[in-house]
Amino acid sequence: MRKLAWIIFLCLISRGFASPDGRDLEENSPPNQTYSDSTGTYNVTQIQGWVLGNKKEWFQAEVQPLLEYIAMDTWGDTNDKPSSNLKYYTEDTFHFKRVKEANLEFPIILTNNNHIIDGVHRLFKAVKSGSSTIMAVYIDNSLLQKYLVGEQKDIKTPLIFDSPFPEIYLNIPYVNLPDDEKERRIKIHTYFTDHLPSAEKKEDSWEITLERPSTPYGDYSYDSDLRKGLEWWGKGTRIRDIPRARKEYANGLLALEDQWCPLSWSRYFERSQEIPNELILLHIDDHKDMMMPRLGKRLDNKYVDYITGDHFSLLEPESVEKAISSGAIGKGSILTPLIWEVEKIHVRHLSCRSYPHKIFHIKKHRIENEIITKSKNRLAVHIQETNWEDITHSNYIVTNDPKEWARDLPQGIPIFLHIDMDYFNNRFDGNSNWEQENERSHEIDFNTQKEMMNQIGLSLKDQKISHEIKNITVALSPGFYPAEYWEKGTKYFLKELDRHCGIKFETEHNER
Repeated sequence: MRKLAWIIFLCLISRGFASPDGRDLEENSPPNQTYSDSTGTYNVTQIQGWVLGNKKEWFQAEVQPLLEYIAMDTWGDTNDKPSSNLKYYTEDTFHFKRVKEANLEFPIILTNNNHIIDGVHRLFKAVKSGSSTIMAVYIDNSLLQKYLVGEQKDIKTPLIFDSPFPEIYLNIPYVNLPDDEKERRIKIHTYFTDHLPSAEKKEDSWEITLERPSTPYGDYSYDSDLRKGLEWWGKGTRIRDIPRARKEYANGLLALEDQWCPLSWSRYFERSQEIPNELILLHIDDHKDMMMPRLGKRLDNKYVDYITGDHFSLLEPESVEKAISSGAIGKGSILTPLIWEVEKIHVRHLSCRSYPHKIFHIKKHRIENEIITKSKNRLAVHIQETNWEDITHSNYIVTNDPKEWARDLPQGIPIFLHIDMDYFNNRFDGNSNWEQENERSHEIDFNTQKEMMNQIGLSLKDQKISHEIKNITVALSPGFYPAEYWEKGTKYFLKELDRHCGIKFETEHNER
């Protein structure tokens, strides 16, 4: 990339031009300028008005990740043969003049997928001047819709009426998915793990349909007690309601499915008006939950939900709720956004699984978001083996011993307690063919579950840390933890936490 930037720079300086002449934005931009993508056509002049009124959103962006727009063809007409912006600049006096007159005091305007709505001429000028940064601003997709010219493309009737989650339609560049049907199906199911996705070929793109609510692991109905469990949860609760059902408390949350836990964490951060630099997460679960969400990190170091095209922040519960509803955050990826937003996090995982190594550093890294956009900024987490004496950064410690799980926790650090009930019994493990295919049986009778709950309560009591527990989240995990235990399991465990440590949900809650 550096070599490409240098070649581009040499090409540009072969044609000199004057320094910025200080003209106003309105004098430099053509009237009624528009921007088009797979969703529709948008009025750029009106978007520029929003930009001028929101200078607090402006930031200095690195030029290097945007250099692809030098080689792209964004200035050519639709019927022209494919070319490049660099070619237009060197051969077309109109674009040469536009670059010469570009106002670098005004930001380039980006979508949350790093598509430039307006500002490629300014980008050229920044490269010519040798600048490594350029003023920029992002606009959310939901805000972008206000500047739509005409009708939005591909608006469809929902497939399921009265659904807690409407279908989502995404247009993906044709080159982003393989032609082979089997390979394509595997790729979209691997990426959209909390949907039932399908792909239909259009003229020059794939239309991805994301259907919910349905468990991506198969049919819930293999749990014969499921409907009894739903009636206990709330009279009239339907299977289709499972992915959204939750009860929010002032200090926590009780949900059917695990993906709602980040919303409760976000409400705590909102009340505190900050995300602490250091946090302890006591994680009781049969799974790590550190998979990759459909979230990325923008050039301004803020986060984006790739499915909705809107920003995401754990300080803003509304954005978290939207990301959970869209499926950008799912059951297996709830810890990843928290790990990314907390500078130093101690994840203590109580698991019944066998792990050959128990102590790890947590490493944050970004990978290519290969389906929705090719930008290499999708959030991911990697764990690296270490030992107890070398824990200096974010860390992950996993054990099946409640005393080991709770010992030697840092003092004076806020604690989140998260319980996925499948730790106590994971009969189904999200597998509709669990009777034939389960290689690992985690079928634990209720008396043994109660003893496990008692040991957890005692371990927390021994460490005298209950006053630091700021948030409690509990998930019942349909399709994993058997519904026959939902009522008695949650009641007994919460009673044990209260009896040993005085930890309990506050009585007031909002049911969703």
